[in-house]
Amino acid sequence: MQWLQSTFANRFNRMVRNHGHMFEGRYKALLIEDGGSLLRVVNYIHWI
Repeated sequence: MQWLQSTFANRFNRMVRNHGHMFEGRYKALLIEDGGSLLRVVNYIHWI
């Protein structure tokens, strides 16, 4: 599985002329404190 993922990432990086991890910096943890923000996040996740 590691070989498959690293091969895919290397080929993708060459294709888009990028470097580093494919998903670096894209995902992060945020604390959601109020109900309005939680509702927006849940709706966003539901529609993806």
